[in-house]
Amino acid sequence: TVVVGLLLSLAFLLHGCGGGGNSQVTTTTTQTTTTTKGPPSCVSVFEACSDIDSGECYLPLGVDASRYPGCNAGIKTALAGLEAQLAAKNTAGLRESVLGGLVSILNMNTTCLQAMRFVHTSSNKACPMPLPPPMPDLTSNFQSVNLLTLGDWGPTKAGPPQYCRCDQGHGCSDSMFQYLGGHCPAPGSGSWEWNENAQQRIADMLAQKAHDLSPPAVALINVGDNFYYGGIPTPGNKPDQFGSMSPDFAFNKTWADVYLKNKNDPSGRLRVPWLSVMGNHDYGGAGCLADWQAQLDYTAIDPFGVWKMPFQYYKQRVYADGFYFDIFMNEVNVDDCCLTTDHGICHQVLCKGSRGDEFKCQARMRANKDANMEWLDVALNQSIVEGARWQLVVGHYMEMSNVEDVTRLMVKHGAQLYIGGHKHVQEYLETGCAACNGIPQVVTGAGGGIGTQGPAGYGFFNLEVSRDAISVQLISDHTNKTWQVQHPTLRASQNSDVKFLDALTVV
Repeated sequence: TVVVGLLLSLAFLLHGCGGGGNSQVTTTTTQTTTTTKGPPSCVSVFEACSDIDSGECYLPLGVDASRYPGCNAGIKTALAGLEAQLAAKNTAGLRESVLGGLVSILNMNTTCLQAMRFVHTSSNKACPMPLPPPMPDLTSNFQSVNLLTLGDWGPTKAGPPQYCRCDQGHGCSDSMFQYLGGHCPAPGSGSWEWNENAQQRIADMLAQKAHDLSPPAVALINVGDNFYYGGIPTPGNKPDQFGSMSPDFAFNKTWADVYLKNKNDPSGRLRVPWLSVMGNHDYGGAGCLADWQAQLDYTAIDPFGVWKMPFQYYKQRVYADGFYFDIFMNEVNVDDCCLTTDHGICHQVLCKGSRGDEFKCQARMRANKDANMEWLDVALNQSIVEGARWQLVVGHYMEMSNVEDVTRLMVKHGAQLYIGGHKHVQEYLETGCAACNGIPQVVTGAGGGIGTQGPAGYGFFNLEVSRDAISVQLISDHTNKTWQVQHPTLRASQNSDVKFLDALTVV
């Protein structure tokens, strides 16, 4: 059980940079590919990190202290400010520390990695952005690898009645959904049950698929919007202020109980790494800004050891028999940061509690986006140079300018498939969104949480990755369909007239 209470009276402790967490669930252990010269540790470059047990915190090659003359002072100021906030039980000040990811309500300790990221995103990039913590490799002894995908699955049992009016003013009793029109199905009717119980129904289908898969899935790709409507509340705010929920309720009741303890999966085949990213609702949606760092911190304390979100973006390598590939998890919510409508994260137009600083929020999200794109550019190139067969790129959104930037980098480096959600549909797009540079997309945004907008209904995907093709299988409560995506090099050798990323076979 997750400790929910915010223990402001605890002594200020500093430890571990980058946080370890439990080991990945793998078939065998494989060493990560090494290079002749690894990245410099944060503590070797910035002496302020010596005030913190540095652990795993690494910087891009070429970074030195002279390029960031204000970094050491910025780290010391952030640590001193946090210590003062804890000692004074300063809720407003602590809220901004949480919103900047310096600490979370799950862990009032900070790390060198968190402190440097906080200064980078909160103080005009006075520190360099640390690299994402390295992930242990996943390994399969088979010639193909199964990856389940799920998105926009998070329910809210504390949803405000005005946003769940089909529950007749009582909030959302199970899977949360919103009818955009004026008509609500009669409670207890088939249509009402189909929407209201969508999360559990799809979870049962997902568990059955995991149980039946051969070879077993090595991971599940989770594209975000994990806890509707408003994520996990920050200090001074309470659960259910615009649909936020306690960490205990979020991770146990709405996640572990639904998926990891599912009756259709007695052998525990869904207890594989859940490779996860943030959705806009994990930052608060349009409600009060949420404690997003709590979702990162849960990586280290998940009793099942399968919740994986070590950073807002990171890479996962997967080895199979005869080839290996990389999965790039990304932070692509910046397009939603600065809207002033009921779909803007930083504006918090629907917040009924204590608001975070709107302009600091915007600056943080823009800085994160810039750092993510710089990292992705380098990481994709490295993946190609190292000989990874496939490059799968993941983010919450499936369109808008941030995804256009991502897909532009994918074209630059030859990455082959984008996986996203946000749009509440289950579909495969052969050439992606209208402005997505022709990159094929798996859109898995109707996992059972907020609703569905497409003909496939609610569902998920399974991606079976082999050396020369990816079998993209849609499993939903309305339809099953499979597409075969051949590796571009194989397509080019078969037919020089075939466009780079347009081969699609529907089975």
